[in-house]
Amino acid sequence: MNLSPTDTPAPSAALRGAIPGAGASLGATELAAVACIALGWFGLATLVTDYGAFTVRFHFYNAWTLLASPARLLGGMQSGDGAQSFAFGLLCVLALLGVLLPLRIAQRTAWLAYLAPLALMLVCGLVLYHEGTLERFADSGRYGALESQTVRLANLLNDRMAGAVARRISLGAGAYLAFVGSLLLAVRGVQRYRAGAPAQAAALDPGA
Repeated sequence: MNLSPTDTPAPSAALRGAIPGAGASLGATELAAVACIALGWFGLATLVTDYGAFTVRFHFYNAWTLLASPARLLGGMQSGDGAQSFAFGLLCVLALLGVLLPLRIAQRTAWLAYLAPLALMLVCGLVLYHEGTLERFADSGRYGALESQTVRLANLLNDRMAGAVARRISLGAGAYLAFVGSLLLAVRGVQRYRAGAPAQAAALDPGA
């Protein structure tokens, strides 16, 4: 029996049928969001310390080092910080690769992987803000008024120092770009999750 070309399954079609999600692809919204996040995390500065004569720039993949030692915000990264930056950079890559999870897992919960970049940024931001706040001195009350006045003066100087340091540190363009991209991606993931559509089916539908 002779088979016409239309009767013979194309190799690409057979491959898509054998591999779950092989025919799926990211939509334009997801691609734009991932591009913004990647550029914001790896290409542009997330934090900038401005000393007037020069500036010190930090990328998002330096966050682990800054969380462990907030003083780096003033003095800059050291030669021994490369391992931490590389390890956290891998974590950032994994968070971005989470957008591919709905293409491989046909479950509604797979869309929650779209929230990973936003969650990572929020956690790092909150922890860095908390760790970067200078501690205040406590009044034990054991030495009377002299101790209270000394502690009050120390805290006043401490607050002024914290304010001077904070004025030199600002968010870079990378922080804003990555936040917008991660927020857009998270909204998209929540919309898909609430719609209740199977992951692969929605990914195959460009209008979903």
